[in-house]
Amino acid sequence: MFGANTYYRWAGLSPEERIEHIQSLLKGKAAHFYMQNVAKDPSKWTMARLGRELFDYCFPRNFLELIQRRFDSLTQGRKLFLDYIRNIERMAERAPDVDDAQMPRKLFEGVNGYLRIGWRQRGMSAALTSFEDLKESGLDIESTALQTVYEGLRAKQPRRDVYNSIGECPSIETATSNRKYGFISHDQSRKAHRYDLPSTAKTRTYRHSDSKPSGKTKFRERGRTSKLSPK
Repeated sequence: MFGANTYYRWAGLSPEERIEHIQSLLKGKAAHFYMQNVAKDPSKWTMARLGRELFDYCFPRNFLELIQRRFDSLTQGRKLFLDYIRNIERMAERAPDVDDAQMPRKLFEGVNGYLRIGWRQRGMSAALTSFEDLKESGLDIESTALQTVYEGLRAKQPRRDVYNSIGECPSIETATSNRKYGFISHDQSRKAHRYDLPSTAKTRTYRHSDSKPSGKTKFRERGRTSKLSPK
């Protein structure tokens, strides 16, 4: 509704014209409400009244309470730190009773354990540190943890030992097990190349095509591939 009002103000539409035009922006239950209640006499409606009654019609009475519960139950889990921050900020915009003091507390309490340890080592807490400061330092701590895991896996250390050295870190475990982040374990790397022939293998394979054979053989020996003419 705020976006519609802003657009109408820029367009120079009067309050009466806004009520008539907003029908084109509504769908589903909202459009049904408009046709059943507003379209009969748009002159009796204002944008503020339409917003209130449309909200009550489309959402349950305890909708704001449900939003608050969702905010209270937010945790980082296996999401990366920045994704968790965005969830908090998005839910805080919709929750009715979230103030500036609750934001750092929710951030501090909901993250993986390794981040809380890192904050405490820096002398930071939910009560004394701002949301923005926790955010910036948390990104640094996460970056360091990811690099630690990366170096450990490159050194072929046992994966579980590497994670245990950081602390409780399900988000780091997920990120470093996912190819899109560029982290592949030694075992995964070997599995990705399982079709490579061992150095002692000797195999002859033939090129298949719909046309007649070219008379050349594709020969692979000791990891090398060459084309040999028939004897």
